[in-house]
Amino acid sequence: MGVMNMVWKRRFASRQQHQRRQISYIRHLHKRDGGFTTFGCALAILISVTLIFSQLEIYHVNTACAATQEVADIAALGAAHEVARFVKVARLCDSVVLTLSVCGATCAAVGLICLCIPPVCAVGTTLLNAAHKCISISDSFSKKACKALDSYQDALPFLCTLKVLQTSYANKGGVYHNAYAGIAFLLPSDGKTLSHEASSSGIAHVDKLEEYKKPLKEMGEAMVKKQRACKEAKLRAFQADCGSSEQASSMYERAQALGDVPAYRNPHYHSVDAWNFACALQRAQAYYETRERTEYSHSSNPDVQAQSYARLCFYRYMVNQLQQSYINETDDSFSASLPFIPRNTHQMRSTSLYTDALFPVFKDEDGHDVFCAYPGAPGSHEAYRYGSLEEFQRMHASSSPAGVLRVSDMGKVAAASSAINNGFEFYFTQFINATRDYEKHAHDLKPLERKTKHKLDGALSEVVKLIKSIKGRRIFPYPPGRDGVCCALINTSRVSLHTLFASPFIKKDTVIRQRFALSAATLVRDEDATPSFSSAVQSFSNRASSLFAGVPLVLNCWLSLVNLYGTGQDMLISGVEHMFDGVPLLNTSGIGRWASQHFKSLICDLGFDKIDMAPLRAVSVNSRMVLQSATNGVPLVLRRIKEAMFINEHDKIRILRDMFESSSGSYAGHTPDDTHDSGRIAPSPDGGSFDAVREHLKDVIPDSDILIALLSEGLKG
Repeated sequence: MGVMNMVWKRRFASRQQHQRRQISYIRHLHKRDGGFTTFGCALAILISVTLIFSQLEIYHVNTACAATQEVADIAALGAAHEVARFVKVARLCDSVVLTLSVCGATCAAVGLICLCIPPVCAVGTTLLNAAHKCISISDSFSKKACKALDSYQDALPFLCTLKVLQTSYANKGGVYHNAYAGIAFLLPSDGKTLSHEASSSGIAHVDKLEEYKKPLKEMGEAMVKKQRACKEAKLRAFQADCGSSEQASSMYERAQALGDVPAYRNPHYHSVDAWNFACALQRAQAYYETRERTEYSHSSNPDVQAQSYARLCFYRYMVNQLQQSYINETDDSFSASLPFIPRNTHQMRSTSLYTDALFPVFKDEDGHDVFCAYPGAPGSHEAYRYGSLEEFQRMHASSSPAGVLRVSDMGKVAAASSAINNGFEFYFTQFINATRDYEKHAHDLKPLERKTKHKLDGALSEVVKLIKSIKGRRIFPYPPGRDGVCCALINTSRVSLHTLFASPFIKKDTVIRQRFALSAATLVRDEDATPSFSSAVQSFSNRASSLFAGVPLVLNCWLSLVNLYGTGQDMLISGVEHMFDGVPLLNTSGIGRWASQHFKSLICDLGFDKIDMAPLRAVSVNSRMVLQSATNGVPLVLRRIKEAMFINEHDKIRILRDMFESSSGSYAGHTPDDTHDSGRIAPSPDGGSFDAVREHLKDVIPDSDILIALLSEGLKG
């Protein structure tokens, strides 16, 4: 027993030692820092190669899908660009309609005003004919453009789809043997009809202007006659006051020579435009005040003394009369009150020189009144009152000195100076007569001007109605796809990965199947681009020049309006100013200035809004932004498919099955926070029914069997 125990102990110890050596070896294998084993090396290589080839497979799958998405993006941008081209064409047509209409209205307004001004009456008739032609062309062009643009708009969905197909064809082939088929969906799918409103025709308004032509022409001729008479009267008054030159005899020259009036109170004017009637009145006041202040006789001869006093009385009379005189001259009215200059005894008796108490009166020895011929005459120091010439003549009184005081002497004071051209009164009388003629003609002119303005106001109001009717001929594009364009693209090629690279790690029957991509684009304002119709305008102007042959003013006005298209109210006002500046004598006439300002005030109240002229450019956006406005048809199906891609698998299968079996089913699923348009669409487990999709496509695009088959195959795959 002892020996056996020893043997078993030795065997057990030997076995434990062997086990300890194995454990130590394994621990040494795992814990050592250097060296490797064949088994570990082979395992690492196998894992690395597997990862490399798996990643390469994923790369090819992702690249194939990404290529499909890129082509879909390009196709969507190209389709949206077709919509942008339509908007640009529509805006160009609108610019022609608007500017021609405004040009015609401007020609009509300026033509009506010219009819009131005989020197440019012929220009007015020409402009009215040009206005009729402009409005006629605008109406005709608007109708034809609306009809053509409606046809263009109807074809826009097919043009966008054609653009998608062209892009698909241009990108076929390549490493993955791409074969694309796609379609464009415009949202909204329908555009607003650009029908021309028949009630907005401007010809009716232009025809109504014919009834104003004859009355305005007749009123203008009568008014110009009165204006010419006023102008001639004012010129005569100016020449009487200032003469044709400083040396010529006139009130200015006589006041300087006879009265020695200070220069600051005796100015000279070289032009009638710088002169007014009040200048002559002020000059006369200064002259008679100076003569009154300087009149004195140093002679002892009684007759000379009496004549000097008579002149002094006359000067005082004129100073008093001039203080009560006035001239009120404004743009709208003229009134004057001027003194009366007696030229003989008979005229003198009608003035205060005959009735005012100017002469000292004293009693003689018999108690009779004696009138002194002048202050300081014999007996004047005994005067108890003053008497008038009327009283002297009525009483047959005696004078002191005897026979010196005569009524005729007072009547002769201004007789000579007002009868010959070396006297101040001669030219002052001419001024007074010319001023009264001017006042008479101006008084006759005012009611005629009011009547003409009233008639012209009615005609210009008709022009304003013509401008308001332009809105009915305007072209405002609201095409299909104005919210965006969605492109659905299918890549029907099936590529075996073994044809791309051979690998024992990939099954030989591994195939990249059909790929489906969805992309969208919309239009935004291109702030960096400068809107310009210069080339189109130049082309059209070359054709339009023959329409306005002989009337370059109209053509230039229209071209300036086209260049200002987009500025709204500024364009309208600028066109009117351009036309007014182009017609000579229009702004120099009183009625012309009034009419131009009045018409500008009328059109300022119209409030033409500025037109957004910024070019549009297509930009890629998430298709969710475009499809969210879809309410029916294939776009609605695509929207629901996108929404189904971002919910859990169970709900996805249920929703897709319901969608393809019945498009009328409602979906109240979750709205994804983010989308990605590339990838394959998961079908329902039983393959799904595409009858609803097929019906939607047939409603949108006739003969769409091929596209339906491709879409169905792509969705199933």
